[in-house]
Amino acid sequence: DAGTLTMCWTVIFFFASAAASAAYLTVSESFPLETRALAIAAFYAVGKRNTPMVVSFLAIGTNLFLNWLFTFRLGWGHRGLAFSTSLVATFNFLLLYGLMWRHIRGLETRRLFAGLGKICVAGVLLALVCWAANHWWLDAWERLRFFEKLFALLAAIVASLITFFGAAFLLRVDEVQDVVDLVRQRFRP
Repeated sequence: DAGTLTMCWTVIFFFASAAASAAYLTVSESFPLETRALAIAAFYAVGKRNTPMVVSFLAIGTNLFLNWLFTFRLGWGHRGLAFSTSLVATFNFLLLYGLMWRHIRGLETRRLFAGLGKICVAGVLLALVCWAANHWWLDAWERLRFFEKLFALLAAIVASLITFFGAAFLLRVDEVQDVVDLVRQRFRP
């Protein structure tokens, strides 16, 4: 029945989109966006409320230009949008971080970049799993039957999640350690 088939494809694309978005956001956007939010809060705490606003206006203008450049001028399409957004989010954070460092001269830069390095290593491993899945498991997508597609896609998603979070755990990323501790406390007898 067409309705059932449509619903199944919707579910498949929902999970595929969630996995791809999670991988992309984790590696390229989440870190700069979340740290930018913390930097903005820090500026408010020290009474410099205008600084994040000015930096954000600069970021918006830069993002508009880079979106145009990568998407239309260079012809990268949606990849250009993703790349420019990641660049601008990172630039926005680095500029706010630099301004705050200059203001108070006591930020934990080494710890911050050590955490970023760990996330990048886990992200590279995630990207390798996604590449391998695309190359070996999903290469015959058009020839696969529905349940074979579903299994291959779910296997790729599970392998990606295990790889990223396993690497982050082994690298002792603080936030992953916190989540593991919370889960252990919840299920401890």
